[in-house]
Amino acid sequence: MARAYASCRGAHRRERQDAAGARLFDATAGAGVLWRAARSTTAEFHALGGPDNIALATSDVSGGLTHYAGVFEIGGAVRRFAFPGARVLAAYPTFAWDPGGRWRLDSRYTYTQSSFDQTGQSRGDHSAMLRETWRGWRRVAINAVYAYGVESFEQLTADRLGSLGMNTLAAGLRIDTPSLTTIATTWEHEWRSNRTTVDRLNLSIVQTIP
Repeated sequence: MARAYASCRGAHRRERQDAAGARLFDATAGAGVLWRAARSTTAEFHALGGPDNIALATSDVSGGLTHYAGVFEIGGAVRRFAFPGARVLAAYPTFAWDPGGRWRLDSRYTYTQSSFDQTGQSRGDHSAMLRETWRGWRRVAINAVYAYGVESFEQLTADRLGSLGMNTLAAGLRIDTPSLTTIATTWEHEWRSNRTTVDRLNLSIVQTIP
């Protein structure tokens, strides 16, 4: 069994303003396929992009596998991002505990290799993430996240590439509508290695096609 989905994401573009002084936005759009490769294993592939983006990736391509064993989920993925003047290759195993009730725990370790056109240099970085989710209602879930490095590759932006050694606390809300549309919003507070802090609000909309 395979399911296709379409995705659209947005982020505030702080790097420039238009002639009237109004802030502009970056956006990505694309599609993917979720395929049940075996009775307890699924495979997922997706491709997203936005050719005029500055903050968000101009292209985002990934593939991954997830194996379900009782209340545990074990998986891994490889993902490649392209930004203006930079590229990122990320590989990460994932582990989740989901007993089927109101609580779910997700964890992820990631190694990223970033290369920069302007300097011709590349660098490797490590990151880790823990996310606790509370499904208090049938179609609504609330989550809390702590991460070192990259909190979410769903909202990776160009300004983070040079400061991956950061700590992040985040809180999110996810709504699954009857029309198979998923709406997710996340607030993040980052402490960066250069002693600066950043707050951001992200919005993601994903439409699944059964």
